[in-house]
Amino acid sequence: MSAWTGIEIREERDKLEREVAALLGFMLFEYARLDMALGMALTWADGGRDLESRSEQFAGANLYSKLAAFDKAAQAKFERNPQTKEAFLVLIDDAHRAREFRNILVHGRWGFEATEQTAVCVTALPTSVGQREIRYTISDLEGMLESVRSIRQRLHKLVADKWP
Repeated sequence: MSAWTGIEIREERDKLEREVAALLGFMLFEYARLDMALGMALTWADGGRDLESRSEQFAGANLYSKLAAFDKAAQAKFERNPQTKEAFLVLIDDAHRAREFRNILVHGRWGFEATEQTAVCVTALPTSVGQREIRYTISDLEGMLESVRSIRQRLHKLVADKWP
């Protein structure tokens, strides 16, 4: 393979940035849908008997708080049904991992290595000992997007089948 020219690198970098930006945007849409679905499940957890109060309680809650409340509610609701309880707990664990990745992608700084076809996300301040660099391919990000979609779809199915 011949060496890349500066123009080719710039064009490829711009293309890579657009692809990554689109995937990150779709991920943010999915995170928002997941957040809303959790909020609605929590709001209706008591069959809608305390809808106004629960709506107020979860309206401003962040995803971590909603997952913690959902975990507590599922533990109590399915105490006598270990199989269903386990399905909810696995889902909650998966959602926490997705939430952690969301925090990285939203708070990180993004760069692009055109010749390597990777996006580079750097977390923490450049002067921080905790600075971390994580490299993602388009395929990696597509997999993460699908993972968040899957979590939301599993949540919807579990809530529809077991939560009412």
